[in-house]
Amino acid sequence: MTEPQSTAQAAAHHPGFTPDHPSRSHWVAKTLIALVVLVLLVVIVRAIDQPKAKRPAPAAIPVVLAPARIGTLDVYLDAIGTVTPVYTDTIVSRVAGMITDVHFKEGQIVKKDDLLAIIDPRPYVAALEQAQGQLGRDQAMLKNARIDLVRYQNSIKVHAIPEQQLATQQATVDADEATVKLDEGNLAAAQVNVDYTRITAPIAGRVGLRNIDPGNVVTANGTSGLCVITQIQPITVIFTIAEDEIDEVTAELPMLALTLTAKALPMIIGSLSGWLWLAGITARPRATSSRTSSASPRVNSDRR
Repeated sequence: MTEPQSTAQAAAHHPGFTPDHPSRSHWVAKTLIALVVLVLLVVIVRAIDQPKAKRPAPAAIPVVLAPARIGTLDVYLDAIGTVTPVYTDTIVSRVAGMITDVHFKEGQIVKKDDLLAIIDPRPYVAALEQAQGQLGRDQAMLKNARIDLVRYQNSIKVHAIPEQQLATQQATVDADEATVKLDEGNLAAAQVNVDYTRITAPIAGRVGLRNIDPGNVVTANGTSGLCVITQIQPITVIFTIAEDEIDEVTAELPMLALTLTAKALPMIIGSLSGWLWLAGITARPRATSSRTSSASPRVNSDRR
């Protein structure tokens, strides 16, 4: 009975002998990995096959029926135009002096005859008073000369004075009348200078940059203006139209009557509309394939 045991021990210690337990563990691990992969595939397939949520259908657009009718349809010609003011005035002083008051701000909308600035009027008021005094004195001298003339005319009838004395007195009266007229002119000029010390707006519009401050001394009829006023009501918009469209536009202007209306987009200058007239139609030389024209319609609008 000892021989088989020794044989089994010899086989156990043989170098090529391997037990069965390691092969079973590898088989179990592979089986588990296969099961995990299979479960993952099932989950992925179900996730793909799951139906997606449908988007809500767009709301129905209501349709309203209206009876057909015949009428006019406005036709617009689009063009790029240039807004050009009708009047642009550079305000300058008509008299020299120191600015005492400024009654406007930059960008302000002013009306015609609004007060803009005041120049020190004292020197011109003094000159006005001098002219008034000179006129009063010469008027008194003229009155006295006329009284003497009447007296001489009565005396010549009775031959109390020579005719030469009467003629001299008549010349004196004429000279005094001319002097009075000269004084009246000087008085009017002095009054104008006093009025010029109040600088007013000649037109209605928007004031630009202010070039004066209180205390500045300005010259008469200087080259640099006190400010610039740009009229914006009404204002014109100048634009060009294609030569192919000139006939259509002129067809709506029978006898050059103002029957068309132009409108500007409210992008920069706001809503603008007004009458349209053609400033001139002069066709330029045509190019190889393009046709152009220098017709420049103008839009005169009462809105800014």
